[in-house]
Amino acid sequence: MLELPESYTIANQIQKHLSGKIISHIKILQTPHKFAFFNNEADRYGEALEGQSITGAVFRGGMVEINTEDSMIVFYDGAYPRYS
Repeated sequence: MLELPESYTIANQIQKHLSGKIISHIKILQTPHKFAFFNNEADRYGEALEGQSITGAVFRGGMVEINTEDSMIVFYDGAYPRYS
């Protein structure tokens, strides 16, 4: 689970370093477990997010919300975004 200081730090780092960057590749279900929830089919996330520009990020308690041009991505409870 993301703790409050972690979610605050991750959101600030994304806001500072990734705002304006374009998402070029999405990898999901790297460590699948029963608590991974999607509001759409998992294989559709790549086509929905690739090419989108990151517009900002905020922390919401133990969650990190990443905003793109037309989507919102929320990470919590064992999900950690990676930048490479």
